[in-house]
Amino acid sequence: MNEPILPALDAHTDQKTEFFMAASHQLKSPVAVVQWCLNSITEKQDIDPETRKLAERALVQADAMSQLLGDMLRVFRIIHKGHGVETLVPINMNHLLEGVLKQYELIALQQQVKIQVGPMEQLPLVLGNETYLQQAVINILDNAIKYSTAGSSVELSAYAKGGMIEITIADHGIGIPEAEQSRLFTEFFRGELAKDKTANGTGLGLVLVKHILEGMGGGISYTSVPGRGTTFLLRIPTAAA
Repeated sequence: MNEPILPALDAHTDQKTEFFMAASHQLKSPVAVVQWCLNSITEKQDIDPETRKLAERALVQADAMSQLLGDMLRVFRIIHKGHGVETLVPINMNHLLEGVLKQYELIALQQQVKIQVGPMEQLPLVLGNETYLQQAVINILDNAIKYSTAGSSVELSAYAKGGMIEITIADHGIGIPEAEQSRLFTEFFRGELAKDKTANGTGLGLVLVKHILEGMGGGISYTSVPGRGTTFLLRIPTAAA
């Protein structure tokens, strides 16, 4: 089995990582309190429209900060510490994918996007961390739905090939401009079309997916045409590989 692909750390880098992890963790609690307070305000029926508007605007920013902190912690743990990725157990990919698809049925419907699932054979087991692998699939599927055009579809298929399970997730959305594609897996990078489509996003999701899959001995690639959509290919070694 391939060794996890994770960067080595010197003592100085490790100290900085520990500091950022601790700071991010400490910020989660006050942000959660702010979210709770703002949610309580917006749920009240007897507040004036201007107050509601300000509270809703602040809540959007608080939610974005909470998402950023969560993504930062996951990235630090996986990229810099390897937490979770080194714990590899057999995973039933059919069950994992079925669970993700069930979770996103309503989300896709709300975005006026249809999820189409291609023929999916009984897949072999893979060795990985189920929580992180599920997160990797969710990140790509969520992006595909988020950046799709209303009325279009997202196609998901999975099959075994050459000791790997290959999962393709294709959308017919905004696509990625060629000039931005080389920066797609750069921390905190978000393309201009993505920003125009939605303000939500941390620029860490694809970085996280890349390191999760590489840490399990797999990888990720993509093809994209601006205005026509993007197809991601996720590859995970089977348990027998």
